[in-house]
Amino acid sequence: MGAYDVQNQAISAIPVIPSDTINIPAPGIKSSGTISAGTGIPTMTAAAGTFLTDGVQKGDIIYNTTTTTIAIVMEVTSETVLVLDAAIVAIGNTYDIYDGNQDNSEGLLLFVGTGGDLAVRTTQNNDVTLVNIGNASWIPLSVQRVDFTNTTASNIIALQ
Repeated sequence: MGAYDVQNQAISAIPVIPSDTINIPAPGIKSSGTISAGTGIPTMTAAAGTFLTDGVQKGDIIYNTTTTTIAIVMEVTSETVLVLDAAIVAIGNTYDIYDGNQDNSEGLLLFVGTGGDLAVRTTQNNDVTLVNIGNASWIPLSVQRVDFTNTTASNIIALQ
């Protein structure tokens, strides 16, 4: 094995926004920008958006990086307008869009920066809560979702 052998090493990572219904998206930002319209409704406008060009599609996941909230893209109506499954947007907020990962059979490994309890769904659809996880902990479990309910840990990163 050489000095640059990356076998058994993660090659990408994504910050985790816990959700009781949305799986952790596939790492790798598809599109990002600033919201220019859509406060309080599930329709979002990004005046400088390139959603069609960037390949954004129904089922992709949007992170509101200002409020650390998450939603699913329900429809791409134009280059600059999306319909979401939840009203998570406000004018001036920033966003990142990722490939949807609702059928994540490969799973992701987790790093917990700030300890606490961690409620997860495994790739085998087991719902478990790992209690009293310490700061800076690696979770050796193949996970598809971190639940909002019962998770008190934070600064969670998913690695693939």
